[in-house]
Amino acid sequence: MHTEASNSNRKNQLVVFMIAAIFSILVVSLALLWPQGGLDSAVAFDSQPTAVTNTDLWVTNGTVETVEVGPDGKLYVGGTFTKVGPNIGSGVPISTTSSAAAPVYPNVNGLIRAVVADGAGGWYIGGNFTRVGDTARRFIAHILSDGSLDQDWDPQSSGIVHSLAVDGSTLYVGGSFAQIGGASRPYLGAVDASGTATSWNPGANSIVSKIVPTGAGDIYVGGYFTTIGGQSRNRLASLDASGNATPWDPSPNNRVQAIAVDGATVYVGGVFTTIGGQSRNRIAAIDASGSATAWDPDADSQVFDLLVDGSTVYAGGVFTSIGGAARSNLAALAEGARHTSGLG
Repeated sequence: MHTEASNSNRKNQLVVFMIAAIFSILVVSLALLWPQGGLDSAVAFDSQPTAVTNTDLWVTNGTVETVEVGPDGKLYVGGTFTKVGPNIGSGVPISTTSSAAAPVYPNVNGLIRAVVADGAGGWYIGGNFTRVGDTARRFIAHILSDGSLDQDWDPQSSGIVHSLAVDGSTLYVGGSFAQIGGASRPYLGAVDASGTATSWNPGANSIVSKIVPTGAGDIYVGGYFTTIGGQSRNRLASLDASGNATPWDPSPNNRVQAIAVDGATVYVGGVFTTIGGQSRNRIAAIDASGSATAWDPDADSQVFDLLVDGSTVYAGGVFTSIGGAARSNLAALAEGARHTSGLG
């Protein structure tokens, strides 16, 4: 039985996020872009330029070195780019059936690091941004089910948000901030439906990059910290409903970037090479006592994300070898076994 709350939010949903620009398939170094979102000079420019940015103007994935308006009124651009397409900002929902981008969604002006469904058709987003659409939002925002920004919800994080997790009506937030929701909450906090900080305050001493509530009261967190919840805990901890560290203490020797929970087993990914009292290169399974299990896929470089689905553990990162096989950045690993499947 899966207990990781974030798994249920990430599977069987009608939309997913592309945390990167979506470009049309135009693989050329000289582009002629047409109206209806293209670079038609009639919509891109006028004779009296203003400071207002035209958000309908298409963008490129590389340097633009020359720009000319032709006699047909079209804008011709050339450079070192290979793709051009709509300016959708740092993230946009797309359909899992049609792959189409949502028709309405505000442009986010910086990197989106974390996304979690709100349970009502909308999304919470966190990262390194300062505006969502035309509205100021520092590092965290709520997008409603109709694709618009929630104008009433604004916790105002003081720093970058790295991780988000929903448990009931509570949103847990981790990152590199000192304050959120109107209260001092170093690196980790929880806010309610109004965006106000709850009393939950584990007091981490460094960045929290992953949060996974179990739905049963405990919350697993990983990151860069060495103390949290009133105890010494190196980069990985289990916290109770009061924000106190539980006795569970695998103590990895380097940072944790990914956590996935399946029953009594906690799968962990990151940069570490020892964890739970054993040598484990960047990916491991930890039991209820805090000890590493025999499961040892041995990734040759960082693991950024993990997802458990049935008897399969999906791993993403920058590795080229994992589970005894060559796998570029993505792999499917069998629970309880070291080998990989054909994915990757």
